[in-house]
Amino acid sequence: VQLFVYDLSNGLARSLSPQLVGRVIEGIWHTSVVVYGTEYYYGQGILQAAPGTTPHGQPVQRLDMGNTEIPQGLFEEFVVSLGTERYTAANYHLLDHNCNHFTSEAVQFLTGQNIPTHISDLPREFMATQFGQALRPMLEANFGPSALASPQAQSALPSTIRTTSMPTPTSQRLVPVNTMDDVHRLTTQHRAVVLFFTSVGCPPCRVIEPEFRRLVEAEPTTSPLGAGRIDMATGYSVAAQFGIRATPTFIFLLDGNKFSELKGAQPTALATELRTLVYATHPPAHPHWLHLRTPTLDGIGANPILFTQREGAQKALARCTTTSACVDLMASNPEYVDTWQTLQKLLEAGAATVSDTAAPLDKCLLITLLDRLHRQLPPSDQFALIDLVRYLLVTPQCKPSFESDDGLTLVRQLLYSTVQENGDSESSSKGLLVTTLRMACNLFSSNCMVEHIFPNPDAVASNPAVRGSEGHPACTMPLRDLITSLLVHTLLAEEPIVRQAAASLAFNLSA
Repeated sequence: VQLFVYDLSNGLARSLSPQLVGRVIEGIWHTSVVVYGTEYYYGQGILQAAPGTTPHGQPVQRLDMGNTEIPQGLFEEFVVSLGTERYTAANYHLLDHNCNHFTSEAVQFLTGQNIPTHISDLPREFMATQFGQALRPMLEANFGPSALASPQAQSALPSTIRTTSMPTPTSQRLVPVNTMDDVHRLTTQHRAVVLFFTSVGCPPCRVIEPEFRRLVEAEPTTSPLGAGRIDMATGYSVAAQFGIRATPTFIFLLDGNKFSELKGAQPTALATELRTLVYATHPPAHPHWLHLRTPTLDGIGANPILFTQREGAQKALARCTTTSACVDLMASNPEYVDTWQTLQKLLEAGAATVSDTAAPLDKCLLITLLDRLHRQLPPSDQFALIDLVRYLLVTPQCKPSFESDDGLTLVRQLLYSTVQENGDSESSSKGLLVTTLRMACNLFSSNCMVEHIFPNPDAVASNPAVRGSEGHPACTMPLRDLITSLLVHTLLAEEPIVRQAAASLAFNLSA
């Protein structure tokens, strides 16, 4: 958008003004607006031409007024509306309603900017001189009375352009706003404030304003909402403060701060934004909170998610029993046979006590047996051992074995082997990942093991089982770090069953 500035005196104003009016007047300014490849100007109505081809010759200045977001069709509607209602040939007034008033409104509509004050203030400055007052009778004879014709009247006018604005009927809740002091007064009186920026001859403004008034007036007397109407012609300082470049624009304020903004004539969106703003001042209880009864959800506590299925552990034990590693281990170490048989009876009974015919469970021997199996089983059978440990972690007879330093070391090694395999392979075994995650979840069945996952500083400093120690790589990482590494690899896995198991472990960590 450009403002073309013409000097109708062709330089004579600058040379003759000191003698005629006692001060230098740089020019007798005529302006036009150039946008969308067309020059628009006001004289005998609103006229248009190719830029630089008007009867006024070539401009002495071409001022950049910024870019516009207004579509060409909308601007043309705006121009037609002005030309029909206000900027007709009959309404032209040299002082009060001239070409510069038109360009000011057009530029404000397009970009929200004002034309330079040395142009808009020229009529008032001229009429403030003795020479201007001497010409008063002639001017009034040709153009009719002027608000600038007497010093008393012109001194009361603002220092910017004078325009005829749309009538602004007021209401108890919607008030006219012209300055930032008016805005401050509104925000002091109301927690929620909506500012409606409009302009003369804006068709969308005329469409949305009745709906806006209806929404505002429909608010109950106890509503915290206040509303202000800003005419761009008189409230330009407010528009500049909020960076308004087009009309209609609505600015929503909460406790004096900008909450949201809406541009254009959008009745549904306007109603939604108003309701959201009012709710934000004192959010009401959601109807679901008041009426829904969800015992299942309400019953969810902070208890850990545990995987206590016995059937999977029975199959895992049977698979381990048939491996060559287990057969060789039992043959070379007869002391392991009784422990293994006790495990079999324990899984068959699924109870807290073992049959009297079974040998007592040696807790230290159990961990040693499982550790040797872990070292000798091939990777394809490791998930069976991990699933067996998963069940033993929640079995009263076996849980104390894993609370010992050796038991925690075994758990570390099982976690570490899965983390390493997942890191070295693009597609780790889904079964191995799920089984390891479920085993890690069952660590939370024991307060002792939880204390190893979330140790206090003194425990970290004094207990190698907590802080990690030298030896096997798994022993150098704290238990919590191993679990975290496992989660990093599995929370976003492609397989839903892996993500579900990882989410369960994450819940246990957070609970």
